Amino acid sequence: MAGHDETKWRARPFQFALGTPTGQAAWREILEKSEREIRLVLSGRPDSAGLEDALKAVWDGRHLEGYLLGILVGYSTARLLLQNDDHANDIAKIVRRHPTWTTKQICKRLDVLGKEIPSGLQGKSPRSRLWEDAIKDRNSRFAKRVEKHISRIRIAIRRIGEAQKWKRFVGEGILP
Repeated sequence: MAGHDETKWRARPFQFALGTPTGQAAWREILEKSEREIRLVLSGRPDSAGLEDALKAVWDGRHLEGYLLGILVGYSTARLLLQNDDHANDIAKIVRRHPTWTTKQICKRLDVLGKEIPSGLQGKSPRSRLWEDAIKDRNSRFAKRVEKHISRIRIAIRRIGEAQKWKRFVGEGILP
């Protein structure tokens, strides 16, 4: 079990660093340095070309594996978001039918449908039952919470759409 904990500890800095341009540049530098070292070691061997090809195949396979895993995690997260909230499904239907609509247009439609703002978005003191009223004051915390909530649902729908084409391939164990 100690090996597993050590791997987690070593992975933690990358979790934070890769989210910044500086961290990404540092990571690229580490990878390029490692590649140079491997090529230097392999260059003296008679089977160096075959070993380099094998290493490239492993690298590309791991990259694809991580990409597909990210899509599947995003897909499952998006599905959970949409399954657990009834109002999220209402917003999702509107966004699917009208993908170019603004947040204001979506809020107007929710008001026409008679959908109330969930109490979780309103905070401690209920402010308004109408979605359109919630976003009138663009600088208020309430408006920002509502806009962020709608934005998360838009992202979830986009992730589900992107993952649909890959889901079949991953399920069958084949790649396109």
